[in-house]
Amino acid sequence: MNKEKKTGYCGKPCCLCTISNCQGCKITGDIDHSRCENYRCAINRELPYCYQCVDFPCDKEAMCDVVNVGFSKFLQIFTMDELLTYLERNERNGMLYHYLTTLKGDYHKAKTPEDVMKYILKGSDENLLE
Repeated sequence: MNKEKKTGYCGKPCCLCTISNCQGCKITGDIDHSRCENYRCAINRELPYCYQCVDFPCDKEAMCDVVNVGFSKFLQIFTMDELLTYLERNERNGMLYHYLTTLKGDYHKAKTPEDVMKYILKGSDENLLE
């Protein structure tokens, strides 16, 4: 986990990403994020995060992802430091943001943003969502 990356504008947990040349959209890196609709919108509105927008959640590409909305809603309630603490604990306990062969992982099992929030708070025990 790279806590410095935190989350992207859309709530995506860049801190958990294993794409080596990507520093996240909030840190200048080797990947051009200007194609991302959420990135452009947040920059144009001068917002640090999409969840702070009066139009959140909207129909922009990343906000159609249950996981991103879940992380964003979590940040409406908790601090970034609290999120990073929970994510670090979950990662230590074997919870993966994405598996080796795909960009989807344990958090993507959630069916709703509220389920994502439960995963963040309580870990990957699948019984938590019942």
